[in-house]
Amino acid sequence: MKQRSLPLFPAENPAPISLLDFNRRIRRAVKSADLDEVWVVGEISELNRNRNGHIYLELVEKSPNTEDVVAKLRCTIWATSAWAVEQNFAEATGQRLEAGLKIMVKMSAEMHELFGLSGNITAIEPSFTLGDIERQRRETLARLEADGVMEMNKMHRLPTVLQRIAVISAPTAAGFGDFCNQLKNNAFGFAIDYELFAATVQGSAAEASIIAALDRINDRADEFDCAVIIRGGGSRMDLACFDGYELAFNVAQFSLPVLTGIGHERDNSVVDSVAHTRLKTPTAVAEFIIDRNRAFADALALLADDLKTLAISTLQSQRERLQNVKHNLRAAVVNAVGQRKSQLEFQRDLLRLSAENFVRQQRDKLRLLGKDLDLVDPRRVLALGYTITFVGGRRLTSATQVSPGDKLTTTTASGSVSSVVE
Repeated sequence: MKQRSLPLFPAENPAPISLLDFNRRIRRAVKSADLDEVWVVGEISELNRNRNGHIYLELVEKSPNTEDVVAKLRCTIWATSAWAVEQNFAEATGQRLEAGLKIMVKMSAEMHELFGLSGNITAIEPSFTLGDIERQRRETLARLEADGVMEMNKMHRLPTVLQRIAVISAPTAAGFGDFCNQLKNNAFGFAIDYELFAATVQGSAAEASIIAALDRINDRADEFDCAVIIRGGGSRMDLACFDGYELAFNVAQFSLPVLTGIGHERDNSVVDSVAHTRLKTPTAVAEFIIDRNRAFADALALLADDLKTLAISTLQSQRERLQNVKHNLRAAVVNAVGQRKSQLEFQRDLLRLSAENFVRQQRDKLRLLGKDLDLVDPRRVLALGYTITFVGGRRLTSATQVSPGDKLTTTTASGSVSSVVE
């Protein structure tokens, strides 16, 4: 069977056009649409600077619920206006254009037959970006307040003396150098130890980097008195990482008091708001630590002075008391000696009187005994006519004491008579 060839397109359809014609029609449609000088809001997802001065970027819009990209457009800032546009933005925000920023741009739609649809940006409104950052900051603060963590770090007791400091900073940052010099060269000679936990403190990676440094410190929390987060200043855009919820949440619940010296004086970041103590600059943090230690040293010196004064006063008081005791003791001794002397004199006189009386009594007794002896004196008895007979040299008191033949000697007042017993 002979095969029939099919037509390339239905006969009722118009003839096809080329891609070039199709793109030209889109170009004409874009030109005819009301898309010249329109203000558009979007987030920069990619950005490249051409050596010729052109800036190529991609704007996206994300779903507020899922963060999924729902719209995307390739845009260009031509070299003829790129420098002025970016300079204006940088002066107002302190930040160059970079991926991750949410911006409001004035642009027109362009359709190029070869390069496709794009946006031609002629101006950027800096206040929108700053306002968006402030809005996000306020939303973050409200969220932290709702989570009940705003005051948690402030509830830590900051040690009276700060000698062991964990420092989070970029190692090459000028602010870190200022902080170190201030501590090392303090006028009071305080020995303050610090250890750097290096982190990125600017850009999209900063928040995660600082949180990682906090985790490393937390693993050794018992080795430190406090943690310090420092950065040497910057624009609001530069410091946007310190407004992030995750970082602020970690700081609020950190196990040590956190001191901040991020380097901006006018506005508090969210991290400043949840930290234990917010100071303006890295140097101010170092001065705070030194002043706190000096206050303790001054208080200690004052206590030492008070103790010295009290000691001197106590010694003087005790010296006076000792002098009084010495005086009273001397008086008491003199009085006691006087009393004892009087007692001894009294006892002496009493003893003398007693002795004299005893001697007198004994003398009287002897006198009486003398009289009694006189009465019984053998010579007096013999004078009265009595005799005393002795036998064998012994006085004879009984007739039974002699036997016949014994020789007796009888003594009289005038002499002795011998006789023999028959």
